[in-house]
Amino acid sequence: MQADSEFDPLRPKSNLDEKYSSPEIYLICGEYRFETDAPGWKWSESAQEKEERLRWLDGFYEQPVCRNCKYTSSRRNDKLVTLKYAAGKYDGAFGCLGTDGGPNHQIVSEEFLALLTEDEKRGLEFQPTIRKGRRKFFELVGPEGPPHVAVSGINSSGRRCVQCRHWTWSLGIEGMAIQSFVARSDLPGGLHGVFTVGTFPEVELAVTGARWKDILGRKGTRGLVSSLLGVVPDHEVLRHR
Repeated sequence: MQADSEFDPLRPKSNLDEKYSSPEIYLICGEYRFETDAPGWKWSESAQEKEERLRWLDGFYEQPVCRNCKYTSSRRNDKLVTLKYAAGKYDGAFGCLGTDGGPNHQIVSEEFLALLTEDEKRGLEFQPTIRKGRRKFFELVGPEGPPHVAVSGINSSGRRCVQCRHWTWSLGIEGMAIQSFVARSDLPGGLHGVFTVGTFPEVELAVTGARWKDILGRKGTRGLVSSLLGVVPDHEVLRHR
């Protein structure tokens, strides 16, 4: 048996977290990783074998992945991913399509989708996955939402790919749970329900605090965990370019 690490009621916020919690928004994602039928990575592979493996990964995006960092800034195409493992008794998972890095993606179960309102479904883009078994899982593929930003006065660290110039970075202060931020001015008007955050191809599910409290614990949320998303006033926003 595995413990469910999601808090119900939701975990309390620190004073630092409270500062960036208006409005209250959570990122939600499966706690466990999925695995695909990607060709395996090995220490002894030749340059040709590596290129064949990366060409397999290229097949899932509108533009090829970087040969150095495995990232691409293009969106997913309509090629369906085959899941070798998907945490079948839970309702969501995350992972990369390849075996040694690349953009992160999310899948959710049909039971989770059944919890969404028609308005929420119209604002989200999913496509089916291929897997053995009766349960069906769907990959989140869009649309783009508010991009992640950095915050003035909060430590950031990261690196930039020398080939494609893609940034990989993280933020954090001791005692602060929030690790991801968006600008308040980038949020859509009349914010409610379930929506997306992030840019292609790494879009994530986000939900207002009230909506998450409404569906948390219901059928369709097993193995889903939340993390508080920081909302930053414009005068503190730093954008990575």
